[in-house]
Amino acid sequence: MPREACEVKPWLRSVGALLVPLYLLAIWGLPCLCIALAGTCPPALGCFVVLMFPLTYLATACVLSLPHQAHVVEGRMPVDMAVPAYFHRRLYGLCWTAVYYSGPIYHLALSVPLLRRMLFRGFGYRGSLDFTIYPDTWIRDLPLLDFGAGCYLANKATIGSNMIFMRKGKKWIEVAGLSIGPAAMVGHMTIVGPGTIIEEGVQIGVIAGIGRRARIGAYAIIGDGASLDHGVRIEGGAMIKARCYVGMGRCVSATESTAPSGALLR
Repeated sequence: MPREACEVKPWLRSVGALLVPLYLLAIWGLPCLCIALAGTCPPALGCFVVLMFPLTYLATACVLSLPHQAHVVEGRMPVDMAVPAYFHRRLYGLCWTAVYYSGPIYHLALSVPLLRRMLFRGFGYRGSLDFTIYPDTWIRDLPLLDFGAGCYLANKATIGSNMIFMRKGKKWIEVAGLSIGPAAMVGHMTIVGPGTIIEEGVQIGVIAGIGRRARIGAYAIIGDGASLDHGVRIEGGAMIKARCYVGMGRCVSATESTAPSGALLR
């Protein structure tokens, strides 16, 4: 059972309400100041200052996320700024999404190796940087992610390190790390749940769904549109064919993985 964070400090709500607009003002304001400075510089130097906009934007977001990175941890917590664990992940998430949803800036950062390194390391990612990702591939909670060398995360895939659930009418969030091994592939529009481990060389097709805390062994193949429920274990080298459903907690060995497309494995 994931650790639950329930400590409540009501005054944090007021601090959060103040910091959210201040963080956004800084992330957008400092780059805009660069643009203002460009108008007072000689033309050649002014062009250089304008090019500083995306760099300043990324650097500001990274720096503001630093105090909160150590608090991006696994566990469950209420969606409430008065809970310290959620307070920090909310502000960390604010900094990250400010970059992620600024399409041209994020695209530039992914395309230029120096900016790519600055972005991922600046937001606390510690794994290999030799992986393929696109601007519309959803990721968050970078300190909890680990992508192996050569892995491929297709566009519109969701690498979901957290998920919301309801408890007694209140929203809670579960956060868990997520690992994708070397040379593994996650297909277009596929969703991977928190706590999942995808080992080396795994191939996951398009529009597949992988539940929370699943484990897929090395070089297994998950077909297009397949659905793996929470806690599923797929043995290395196994094949789950297209549109198959594997029930919660089910273990599938390589010898029983030849069910026809659309089969239910419960």
